Amino acid sequence: LSYCNQLTGDIEVFKGMPLTSLVLQCLGYNLRGNTLALAGCPDLTELNIRDTKIVVPIPIEDQHAIVQELSGDALAQDTYEMRGNKTKSAFFQFITLDSNASLVQRWVKAKPWLAESPSDDNNIPVQVASS
Repeated sequence: LSYCNQLTGDIEVFKGMPLTSLVLQCLGYNLRGNTLALAGCPDLTELNIRDTKIVVPIPIEDQHAIVQELSGDALAQDTYEMRGNKTKSAFFQFITLDSNASLVQRWVKAKPWLAESPSDDNNIPVQVASS
């Protein structure tokens, strides 16, 4: 999709797609969004969004690893709850986007303690999701 200057909208349209690579470079400033909306693309490891208005709060490599950790069985509650844990910080960023609601619900269903584990700022996921 690179160099398609007429493309407009939000990258949220790609959520949940079985993508491994997404090249959106030089699409102008009509394409917007937040790469956190791509959390539902667990195989996405390459993202090129140069010269767009797309925001990258977490590098895609880190986001991919965090999504794998939240989706897998290896994440332990005591490790997650450690102060400064990147996975915990990312989880709180994911829940702020409506586009991730079903994904976050799956994570919480598999790991119910996620719903009650506070952030480093003592925010509870339910409070963050409803604000």
